[in-house]
Amino acid sequence: KRAGHVPSKMRFQSAQLLAYLNDGLWIRLAAAANRFAQRLHEGLRQLDVEFLNEPEANIMFLRIRDEAINRLEEREVKFYRIGPGLIRLVTSFRTTDAEVDDALARFSEALGE
Repeated sequence: KRAGHVPSKMRFQSAQLLAYLNDGLWIRLAAAANRFAQRLHEGLRQLDVEFLNEPEANIMFLRIRDEAINRLEEREVKFYRIGPGLIRLVTSFRTTDAEVDDALARFSEALGE
């Protein structure tokens, strides 16, 4: 109820959903997120990062040393720590080329130390 997701407020949900589906907005947003993920994947591959999967969308899973993960956290790289030596990266439609370049630079520093 706090988020307005009740039947009496369905008009709010419907308006958002209609805007999302109108004129292919959802596919453009998904394509942008996937494009940024591909750029990030290509850059990380050049850094010899081990991938647990070949990204097919905007999510990728990496295996890197815990020391490097700690250095990434110190450099304020945004990721999800899944477990020892495992992280998950996610891009969104709001990701920018500058953010991808910055993340790659921070990864390069953290992995190189």
